[in-house]
Amino acid sequence: MIPTGTKFIGILGTESTENPGGMIVEIFREQDNNSGALCISHHSQEMPIPSHIQLTASSKSPPRKFSG
Repeated sequence: MIPTGTKFIGILGTESTENPGGMIVEIFREQDNNSGALCISHHSQEMPIPSHIQLTASSKSPPRKFSG
């Protein structure tokens, strides 16, 4: 489960010498037509985590999220 309001998710295990911070995807949401709930509609392609971004761990979700 990805907390509502999360815009980017870090992908675990994607750290490398080329991308020491790992990779992220941007999350896009839309309202479900049947239930009215806010749902993830799609995500971006993987992109490197910028070096100026500070990651925060979420206790509810294994993926990492960041703010910046």
